[in-house]
Amino acid sequence: MSRRWGCPASGLLAGVLLLATPAAADESLPESRLRFEGVERTYLTYRPVSFREVNPVVVVLHGGGGGMRKILSGNSATTRWRELADRDGVLLVVPNGYNSREASGLGDRQMWQDLRPNDGRRANLDDAGFVVAVLDRVAESLPFDRTRVYVAGTSNGGMLAMRLLVEHPETFAAGAAFIASLPLGEVAEPAMATPLFLLNGTDDPLVRYEGGTVATRSAAVRSVEATVDWFARVNGCDLASATTDGLPNPADDGCRATRSDYFLEDAADQQPPWLSYVMVIGGGHSIPNPSPPRSRQFMSQLVGPQCRDFHGVEMAYDYMRQFRRVGGTIQVVAAGEPSE
Repeated sequence: MSRRWGCPASGLLAGVLLLATPAAADESLPESRLRFEGVERTYLTYRPVSFREVNPVVVVLHGGGGGMRKILSGNSATTRWRELADRDGVLLVVPNGYNSREASGLGDRQMWQDLRPNDGRRANLDDAGFVVAVLDRVAESLPFDRTRVYVAGTSNGGMLAMRLLVEHPETFAAGAAFIASLPLGEVAEPAMATPLFLLNGTDDPLVRYEGGTVATRSAAVRSVEATVDWFARVNGCDLASATTDGLPNPADDGCRATRSDYFLEDAADQQPPWLSYVMVIGGGHSIPNPSPPRSRQFMSQLVGPQCRDFHGVEMAYDYMRQFRRVGGTIQVVAAGEPSE
């Protein structure tokens, strides 16, 4: 069935993403340096003890104003990536953005150059090319299954994930973008389709549901509806046959979520959707997490409510791992197929 949404987002304030603080060094997350296009950059890797060379890799992209050292630490929603990696033997690669004010790719308050035009807050760098170069460098010492490379990003990192699927679709089997949207204006269509998981909150004060300037200062994006429709179209999905279902709502948190799935026009029965969109009604600029840290109560006043009904990270991971890319073709991973 077809669907349309009509839940407006509230426009509030900006600058919250710069609150990230440096994290203490973690010996299980070794850092590496890479000079790319004449600029010194850095990234870290997380290799669980169960990782094998035939296992997949997930590239995890931090949000704007954050950094790689924070994303897998503490009790944030994105810490779930580390737990899933331990469970399934998945390699995690976490690149670091660039701070144009400090002219540094090594810090903890970094930004990404996504598909939006440069507005002065981000350096005019080929961050998509940098991420691909990081994967190539990691593969030299930690070979992984190149048919199962996934990318997931949050906010500004989610927008970079979109750029990667537009400019380097041959590298990735699937992607996920949380609380992110496409820019206004024309966006070049990718050379090939890539399955994508999207999640946005209707009460996000930074990346607003109806679109517009991000965080009141940064370059504008189109609405969430327009973003979903664009990816559904370029992925070759049948818009008229999209299905929408409500998700379980166990937490008394003022939020509820629906999931809309879009299938290929010639999809066989039981084939996964090529686009899956979760709308968190009443949700803010955050990833759903059943056990948020206590500090989240203060953050909710700045970035809106956080849904506690499910793990958004795990839902995205379960979606992405259904796919592999062999050349220019996306294949469905057989149910129950082991990682090794």
